[in-house]
Amino acid sequence: MKFRFVILLLLSQATAASGQDIPEFFNISGCIRGLDSSGIYLREFHFDEEFVTDSATIGKDGCFHFRISARKPAGHYRIQFGGRRFLDLIFSHSDISFHTTIKQPIDSISFENSPENEIYYRYLRFRLKSQPRIENLRKQLKDFSPDDPFFNMARNEYLSLIGQEKSFTEALIAGETDQFSAKLIKLDREPPADPLLSLKERLSFQFSHYLDKEIFSDTSILRSNALSARIISYLSFVTGIWHDDPEKGFRLASINLLAAASGSEAMSHAVAGYLAAGFKRLGYESLAGEIGRLPIPCCSCANPGSEDKKNGMKHANLMGRKFPSITAIGSSGTVSLPSRSNTTLLIIPGRDCIAGQALTENVMLMKPHFNKAGTEVYILSDLKGSGRQESEIRAISLRMDEAGRKKVQHFSGSEVPLLLEIDPDGTVRKAAASWIEFAKQQF
Repeated sequence: MKFRFVILLLLSQATAASGQDIPEFFNISGCIRGLDSSGIYLREFHFDEEFVTDSATIGKDGCFHFRISARKPAGHYRIQFGGRRFLDLIFSHSDISFHTTIKQPIDSISFENSPENEIYYRYLRFRLKSQPRIENLRKQLKDFSPDDPFFNMARNEYLSLIGQEKSFTEALIAGETDQFSAKLIKLDREPPADPLLSLKERLSFQFSHYLDKEIFSDTSILRSNALSARIISYLSFVTGIWHDDPEKGFRLASINLLAAASGSEAMSHAVAGYLAAGFKRLGYESLAGEIGRLPIPCCSCANPGSEDKKNGMKHANLMGRKFPSITAIGSSGTVSLPSRSNTTLLIIPGRDCIAGQALTENVMLMKPHFNKAGTEVYILSDLKGSGRQESEIRAISLRMDEAGRKKVQHFSGSEVPLLLEIDPDGTVRKAAASWIEFAKQQF
C-alpha cells in the first residue's frame, strides 16, 4: 500500500511539473520608435478571413505588449497600427520580442531569439531592394525592340537579378522547408518569364507555372492570407489571356488550383469553396456550380470502382517503362507512335472527361515551348470519327483502333487523363495526371 502511494505521488508530481512547462499564454512584445498613441491590434488569419486576437496600449517609446493563447495555432499574424499600417509576424508557440522604427519598419526591425521571423524579414529586406530594380527594367524592356542593343543589355541585367533572387531565396530557406517562414516565402515567389517572349507568351508561361509548388497541399498555410492572395494573383492572368472568354480561363484556372491542392482533401475543399463563392459573387453562377460538382480530390475521370482506383495506381510507376508501339489514325493517314525521331508528348484525355479537357488546354497553352523544342504533340482517343490536325499548334488528334486501345490500356491502366513524355527510343520520361503534376517534373 505504501509503495502504491509513493508511485501515485511521483506521478502527480511529474504531471504538475509537466503542466508547469506548458504556458497558458505566449508574449509578443514590440517597440516601434516614433509610433503615436493610436490603437494597435494583433490580428490572425484563416485563409481569406481575418480576426482581431488582442489589442494593446502603446506606452513610452512606442512599446506595447500582446498575449496570445497557447491554444492558438501557429501561423501568420499581423500587428496593425496607425490606421492601415502593419507588420507581419510568424507565431510558432514561443515568445516574440522585437524593435523597429516607424519610418523604416522593415529595414530597421530586429528580433530577439526568433529565427523564423529573422528569416522572413531577411527575405522581405532583400525583396524591398531588388524588386524596384527588376520592375524598372521590366518597364524599360517594354519600350525597346529586341533588335535594339539596349534591349539585350537590359534583358541580361534583368535575368541576372532574377537569378540572384532565386539563389538568395534558395540559400535562405535551405534546410528550413518545414518552417512557416519558408512556406510563406515559397508562396511569394513568381515564375519569371523571358522578356524575349511576346506578352501573351509571357502570360501563358507564368499561368502555366504559377502553381509549381508542393506547398498547395499543406493545410498549415490556411493560417495565413498567403494562399488566398496567391489564388487571386493567379486568376489575374485570365483576363490577359482569355480576354474574349474569361469564363473559359477561370474554369481552367480552377481545375489547375484543385489539381495543385489534390494532395490534401481538406485543402481541396477549402480551395473549391473559396472559388465557388468568389465566382458566385462575380456573377458566374454556372461556373460556381461546376466547381461544386468537381470530384474531390481532383483530377481524375477513372471509374471509382476501377482496379487502378482500388490499387492506388501511381503514374510515377510508368516512368522508365517502354511505351507500346501502336498505329493511330489522323486526318492525314496513319501515324506510328511513339515518334522515333523526336520527343513525343502524348495526351490521353479520356471520354467526356473535364479534367482531360483541362489537361489538353494546358498543353496547348504552352505550344510555343513545345514547338521550339521540336516536340511532337498528339491527342489520343478511341472515339469514333476522323482525327483532325491543328497545324498552328502542331498537335494532331488521333483515334486508335481496338488493338491500339488494348495496348495502351494494358500499359497505363484505365485511369484518365494521362500525359506522357516519351523519348525517341520509346521510354516514358515523364508521366502525370494533370498539367500541374507534369510542370513540376518538366521545368
